Amino acid sequence: MAKGKWTNAEYNRLVVLFNDGKSVDEISYELKRSSQAVLNKCTRNSLSFRDRDKPKYERGKSEKSDDEIPCLRCRIDFKSEGIFNRVCPSCARLNAGYVGVVPG
Repeated sequence: MAKGKWTNAEYNRLVVLFNDGKSVDEISYELKRSSQAVLNKCTRNSLSFRDRDKPKYERGKSEKSDDEIPCLRCRIDFKSEGIFNRVCPSCARLNAGYVGVVPG
């Protein structure tokens, strides 16, 4: 699939597909480029799939109870069990595999 340099039309189409929420594989299929080529072009042009797909956290706008706090890892509100509990259960399961992290 080596195609060489990106044309302006291809880059503009990449940006449109990226903003439409398409995955890397969908974009690479439509542009007939490799997934790695799409990722490289996005990285070089500050188009981050991670930031695009991250849930938006807006402090003070959500209607939450007093015991709901934002997770330190994913920033999604969850019901805390106390002042020691700062990571949501799904992130705690992810952290359990890392060395030096005490399972909760």
